[in-house]
Formats: sequence, C-alpha cells, structure tokens
Amino acid sequence: MRGEVIFEIKFKSNGNFDLHGWIDVGTYTISGNQITLLDINCGTLEGVYTYSINENILNFVLISDSCSGRPTIIPGDWERVLIANLTPFNTDTVSDELLKANCLWLCVED
Repeated sequence: MRGEVIFEIKFKSNGNFDLHGWIDVGTYTISGNQITLLDINCGTLEGVYTYSINENILNFVLISDSCSGRPTIIPGDWERVLIANLTPFNTDTVSDELLKANCLWLCVED
C-alpha cells in the first residue's frame, strides 16, 4: 500500500536502481519476465517479482519477498515519465533492455 506518497524508480544499465530519490539504493537482475531486487533497506532479503510492460505502464506482480517494506511499494503499476535527455526505448518487446533503459517510472495509484 503506497498511501499518498508518489514513489519513483529508475533502473540503470549497470544493474543498480534508484528509488524515490535515493541513488543506487539497490541492485537488480532479470531472467525472462522475472526481476530480483536487493536493496540497502532489506539487507540480503531478495524480492522476486514478475514484470510486464504495456505501452508506458510497467507492472510488477509479487512472487516472493520477505522484506517488510518493499512488497508495499513495488507491486502494481508504474508509469513511464518522459524527461528530456533520457534514452528512449522500444516498448514492443519486454526484455532486459527495457528495464535497463535510462528512464524514470512513477507509481500509479488505484
């Protein structure tokens, strides 16, 4: 449950991600349509999610995550934000390059 806070997430090509303004808060790996997250707030507890992209919406579905905070933020829809000087990507194919593209995603409230 994200509440009234709007979160932002940015996946980088070096395997790091930024969350809500925190730089390099964690790392990610991708296998098929599954992403595994590790971050400084959860120590060695991995979060495993499936993901899909439909046009400008990135959706995460929880598979398993023992961390108390991450599963309240990550699952659900995230909207791509177009910002000048960021590398565009092709949304026709869900692949490693889509998440590694230099773009910013904001959570979408229900």
